[in-house]
Amino acid sequence: MYLKSRGLGLPPRIDRHHRVMGLVRFANGRVVRGDALVRGDVWSLDGVVVCPEALYWRAASSDALAHDVVDCEGCIVAPGLVDIQTNGCFGVDFASPRVEERDVRRAAAAVLRHGCTALAPTLVSSSRELYRTLIPRYAAWTKAPPAGGAAILGLHLEGPFLNEAKKGAHLAENIPSSCAVGEMAERYGSLDGVVVVTLAPELPGAPAAIADLAKRGVAVSLGHSQATKAQGVAGVRAGASLLTHLYNAMPAFHHRDPGLVGLLGLAEHDRRPYYSIIADGIHADPASVAIARRAHPGGAVLVTDAMAAMGLGDGDHTLGDDVQVTVRGLRATVRGTDTLAGAVVSLDECVRRFAEFTNCGPAAALNAASAHPAAVLGDATRGSLDVGRRADVALFDDDLRPVATYVAGAKAWGRDEADKQGA
Repeated sequence: MYLKSRGLGLPPRIDRHHRVMGLVRFANGRVVRGDALVRGDVWSLDGVVVCPEALYWRAASSDALAHDVVDCEGCIVAPGLVDIQTNGCFGVDFASPRVEERDVRRAAAAVLRHGCTALAPTLVSSSRELYRTLIPRYAAWTKAPPAGGAAILGLHLEGPFLNEAKKGAHLAENIPSSCAVGEMAERYGSLDGVVVVTLAPELPGAPAAIADLAKRGVAVSLGHSQATKAQGVAGVRAGASLLTHLYNAMPAFHHRDPGLVGLLGLAEHDRRPYYSIIADGIHADPASVAIARRAHPGGAVLVTDAMAAMGLGDGDHTLGDDVQVTVRGLRATVRGTDTLAGAVVSLDECVRRFAEFTNCGPAAALNAASAHPAAVLGDATRGSLDVGRRADVALFDDDLRPVATYVAGAKAWGRDEADKQGA
């Protein structure tokens, strides 16, 4: 993997990290186009994907247009991955009251090695005080200029408006009994910078709360729930567009009332929701993952649901400030129990396993971690390499292992350099 300058005119701009800006051509790769890999180039100008024909005419009417070429050496050229449910990673807990911007930025830089260029830090069910501390803090960080790592898209509030019977690792003391709009406003204090809220649609007041959130542009996800199919349908009709970690913290499928899982079988005109899934082989059996994709192939959204222990190896760790967890391999459980407590899988590992479990092909697996989560957020700037999108590019080898990651057309991480540094 190398980059070389070509053409005449002014040299490309170089920032203090010596990353190339300006006009960049990603050549000699296989580009994700829909669910296929297509031989071709991707052109980026000042961090945005542009049309090569327009560049040609621009060059033809002036001096030769200077640009740089990234030789992709046959790699898969994919949009940067987007993780819309992650509680932390590499020792950083996004729900800690002590978390600082430098911690979040450090985590955002670390996930570049997994091909991830955008994430939504996720807060588990918390106290009023913690929401009122962290929501404004993250809102400011979301609005701040990017700092060279994955973009901070905004918060995913997973709770606290959940069904206590399906609380999982969430603390019961933080879970209210209803979901009225006023109670939600009082609990959160603000929705500034919030992009996703997970709630249980069967709670009193939930349909009105879902409609209010959707009106504000917040994606509503149904999860940690005992909902019947009818209650789930009511939630979708009110504005919910996603299911949180399918199969987990919801009733098992039953043929007479399939619950939230049954929403995958809705007709398209019923606004069939997307569904997030943790494809680590632990949170859902590989066959269950395959069944979900066959039922609704365009709805799969790969998430890590990672906790701070992701990337740190086996041992004892924490989720939030109160939940003690034990990590063994890819399994994280509440200490002393068999209750799963988030995950420690990386997003690129989810892509690899999803491709293996479903036999869907590399492009479709990559779309489940890029195009689909961007669509859930209504983010038209990410998730594909179409003209006008951000030039957030991740290069993968044939085994779907990251080779290099580019943010706005500038190289932010490379496997070769990391190997030399022992990282």
